[in-house]
Amino acid sequence: MAGDTYTPVDELVVCEEPEEEKGIDESHIDTVEKFDNDGISGNALQVACMNDDVGSVQGLAPGGAEIDSNDGNDYAALVCAAEQGRTQNVEKLLEKMGAFIDLVYDDGWRALYFYVALMRATEEGHPDIVELVLENGAEVDKHGSNGVTALILACHNGNVRTVLSLLKHGASVDLVDEEGDSPLMVAAVKGHLDVVKLLLENSASIDLSNNSGWTALMKACSKGYTDIVASLLDNTASINQSNAYGWTALHLACENGHLHVVELLLNRGAVMATVNCGGDSPLITAAENGYTDLVDFLLKHGAFVDLVNFTGWTALQSAAEKNHKDVVEILLKNDSNIDKQARGRNTALSVACEHGSIDVVRLLVERGADVDLTNSGEASPLLIAAECGHEEVVRFLAEQGASLDLREDEDWTALMFACKNDYTGVIAVLLENGASIDLKLPNGFSSLHIACEYGSFDAVKILIERGASVNDIDDDGDSPLYTAALYGHADIVKFLLHHGASTSLADNSGWTPLMKASEQGQVKVVKALLKTNSIEKFIDIQLPTGATALNIACEYGEMDIVVALVNRGASIELADNEGYTPLITAAQLGYSDIVQFLVNRGANMDARLPSGGTALVTAIWYKRLDVVRILLDNGANINLAGDFQNWPPLTVAYFSGYSEMVQLIYEILPADKKLSFFDTVSGFSSIKFSSDIPEESKVNVGIDYKRRNGDTALRIACERGDVKTVEALLSNPNNDINVTDKNEWTPLMSACWQGHVKVVEALLAKGADVNKQPLDGFSALHQACGFGDITVVRLLLHHVEYGACIDAVDEDGNTPLITAAENGPIEIVEFLFQHGASITDTNNAGGNPIQGAALNGHLDIIRLLLDRGASLDAVDDNGYNLLILAAGNGHLDVVSFLIDNGISVEFFNNSGENPLMKACEGGHSDVVSFLLEKGAVVNKQSSSGSTALHFSCQNGHVDVVKILLEHDAPVDSVDEDGDTPLILAAVNGHTDCVNRLLDNGASIEFTNNNEWNPLHSAAGEGHVSVVALLVKEGANINAQCPHGSYALLVASEYGFSDTVAFLLEHGASIDAIDGDGDNALLLAAKSGLDEAVKTLIEKGLSVDFTNNEGKSALLNAAMEGHVDVVSVLLDAGANIDQRGPNGTTALLGACKNGHLGVVQVLVENGAATDVRDEEGMDCIATARAHGQEDVVDFLSSSKETPVS
Repeated sequence: MAGDTYTPVDELVVCEEPEEEKGIDESHIDTVEKFDNDGISGNALQVACMNDDVGSVQGLAPGGAEIDSNDGNDYAALVCAAEQGRTQNVEKLLEKMGAFIDLVYDDGWRALYFYVALMRATEEGHPDIVELVLENGAEVDKHGSNGVTALILACHNGNVRTVLSLLKHGASVDLVDEEGDSPLMVAAVKGHLDVVKLLLENSASIDLSNNSGWTALMKACSKGYTDIVASLLDNTASINQSNAYGWTALHLACENGHLHVVELLLNRGAVMATVNCGGDSPLITAAENGYTDLVDFLLKHGAFVDLVNFTGWTALQSAAEKNHKDVVEILLKNDSNIDKQARGRNTALSVACEHGSIDVVRLLVERGADVDLTNSGEASPLLIAAECGHEEVVRFLAEQGASLDLREDEDWTALMFACKNDYTGVIAVLLENGASIDLKLPNGFSSLHIACEYGSFDAVKILIERGASVNDIDDDGDSPLYTAALYGHADIVKFLLHHGASTSLADNSGWTPLMKASEQGQVKVVKALLKTNSIEKFIDIQLPTGATALNIACEYGEMDIVVALVNRGASIELADNEGYTPLITAAQLGYSDIVQFLVNRGANMDARLPSGGTALVTAIWYKRLDVVRILLDNGANINLAGDFQNWPPLTVAYFSGYSEMVQLIYEILPADKKLSFFDTVSGFSSIKFSSDIPEESKVNVGIDYKRRNGDTALRIACERGDVKTVEALLSNPNNDINVTDKNEWTPLMSACWQGHVKVVEALLAKGADVNKQPLDGFSALHQACGFGDITVVRLLLHHVEYGACIDAVDEDGNTPLITAAENGPIEIVEFLFQHGASITDTNNAGGNPIQGAALNGHLDIIRLLLDRGASLDAVDDNGYNLLILAAGNGHLDVVSFLIDNGISVEFFNNSGENPLMKACEGGHSDVVSFLLEKGAVVNKQSSSGSTALHFSCQNGHVDVVKILLEHDAPVDSVDEDGDTPLILAAVNGHTDCVNRLLDNGASIEFTNNNEWNPLHSAAGEGHVSVVALLVKEGANINAQCPHGSYALLVASEYGFSDTVAFLLEHGASIDAIDGDGDNALLLAAKSGLDEAVKTLIEKGLSVDFTNNEGKSALLNAAMEGHVDVVSVLLDAGANIDQRGPNGTTALLGACKNGHLGVVQVLVENGAATDVRDEEGMDCIATARAHGQEDVVDFLSSSKETPVS
């Protein structure tokens, strides 16, 4: 607390005579001074206690010092004395001054975890004071804010005497801190053997685990304390217990390289084959961390060298990843499979290449590793090294004869990857060793294209210098220059132009590099392109749509590019096929800076679209106010009409609903041509239309004129809340104010929906129909109630002449009151009551207002409705009462209110579901806990046999599962389908719920009515994490259903490749066959799992095996159209013309089902095309009979003679 330097007590208090003869200066008793070293303050008594000034301590109390005051120091005097080891002061404070022995201050972090005197004395190592305060009644198990007790502190520091004293005074030997660590764990992890032995002698729980599942043995093993490990084992510590992550004591010793501890554990019976949650064995753990001696020791004591983890990695791959050469060498000496492939088919060599571990790479290759063995992505070791930029590894592999041009599954080569990442050293090595510079991806992209896309400038230079074609094009017609321009790599563009790249070369859609750069806003690229001498040849090239680079730049608002193009001579008036000039384009999209620039450069403001529209009319309709100002300020003709029913600009402005724009245009009109507001909006105009607009187009347009989508100007204005425009449009009494849009919404409904009070007032004043209903029946009053605007509701109901029907129903039977009760606020509900709303009306599902309030948790509305006579026992047609609705939606306050008012917690709906079940289904843990406290029965079943635990497990609510299990929910109850909670959790992939259930004893082999157990269920849905957990917890991986299915077959049938791989890696029987005679290969082939098919063949399954029906894997794959699987099977030697049911071959099956890709592969591989099935149908006849004309065409063209 205080440091070595402090303010002497005699500077605070003068104590020259005995206290009984001379009083203390009371003004100084609680004086606060600062300690120099840590800034913690203390009063005179505290300072005296810390300074072992017994006389001052004796003299302060009678003078009025507050013995238990902390004076901002967070320490009482007793705590100060205990911390500093001032035994005499502690005695004085306790015996003569009555200090509170367990006083603790908790007003901040400086309280050092709120430790009492006992804890401070223990922590600072003062055993005499510990004994003293204990003898004076200190609470021996008092704990700080972090849960630490004095015993834990003593164990941490290894104070045997203090530990003895605490135990003698009854300290709880197993009391844990907030992390769950017990005194024994703390002593073990700190290496205090004597304390460990003492605790064990006092019956400490040896296998107690903390919050993370660690035991004392695990902690000692992780630290390498052999003597403590031995002591714990001598006292029967559980040697194979695992923590929350599956780590055993042996794992932890291996992770930290403690050889002697490992030796001791194995001698005492530790299981070598245990794996953690990642599937890592002790050997893999040791190898990954590079402990050579430990790896050697484990292997000599029987560790399986090629045991794989859940990702399929062996110890060899783990060591290779970390560049542990010596470990790799030991593993190879112990016959580790050098070419063993993990789940992604990566070998140790692939892994070493990925991480650039050149020493390991050399060793593996020297020992015979296959340099061209590819992973599941078809990437070779050299390709992986090239992608990662490991030049030295690439050079070595090339020198060892590795294939340079192998392609991965997306057809990329090593050179392509190196070009992508601009690894110039790797590129040079590859080209020096003969890698092909001209190979392309399926889309025609070359290495040069790739370098241009990714901005790899140095790669581009090397490729061009080595002869790559600068004007090569891909399948879309894109050149390297186009690609570089697209991605904005100006330096590459300049380099390519310097080396002869064509600027006019367009892609298949007509886009030139200049157009694409203009679209993408690549200013530097555009400027580089415009510096070429042949600019006139490409600057005004047009797309098939007629757009030029300038028009494109205007469309995308690229001002700098527009300026650059115009300055270099781009045509300012060249329009696209729809008549859009650059100016009209920019005006429509609101790019005012571009519009101003084009106008300044002389662009024709009166250019017309084919429909007659100008830049001004277009800008007005799209509400581009700044553009309109520019055009008007520069003299745009306001009398030219066109577009939008051939309206002049002023009429367009009114219909766009932008009052400021209307005013702007109106002010520009000459005085003799200004119109009344109504005349302008309605279309009666004295402005002369342009002579080139047909007379029949000059129509009177009222407010009920509908746009193409069925909408009207008035409804749009009402939705926007544009009062001025609405009032103008309403000024014509001859127009239909109730005209509807395509959804049958009126202007009034739109205004009510958005809560536009002034608009609603204007519409009502003009006689809008308040009771008109749209297709969904939601009237204006419904809209207002749903929006929650009390002002609009009042407007609709307040005046009798409006006549809003208060009990109107929508298509679901909901009245405005039901709508308001569901959505709130309470003011609307109260107002509806005042105007006669019926509380008893129900909707089509039997729901009434109080149920709507319960559904959405409006407790205030529920209270109001009850006061108005609503029934607390209301039930809808599905049997839902208020409590079920509130519980299912998580409204705890409503649930509490309803139960307090007598609603039973065991009410059931028509499906037999009660409030607890619905709360569990929704995952509302607070409601679940409350219902259980109120007597809800945890094991009740619904009509389908589901319990609350079923509902929570099915939906993955692990917090609810925990609560239910704590209340003794039956863990293996079954529903009508025979499903247990564990099966439901497994089938839905809720790993945490599965783990919780297993921890609580759920049966791992229980089967449902389909005879599926949890493992089958998880495998059938591809939940590999659940499968892994179940297998780890002891599920029988080869359990068979009565109808013959296994987890492996289920995963194969339903198409989950990862699950298949996991099951195979962990002992699933490859020879399993179901009741139909299908094995994993047939099912995987049918599901299109090409990787699984490869693995199964590699493991020895016959490629031509047939099921009870006579179908082979090839026939299955062909009939389902799985081209990749067909290829794999053919590569493995499958009989291409093997007959199945009805004499069907793979080719006949593919023809029947129209799988052209499969047909092509089979024909290319020599399948007989003239074979016939048992009905005499050949391939062409079969395809024709089933309408597969593309197959017929292909087969016909491949035959030497035409089809008869």
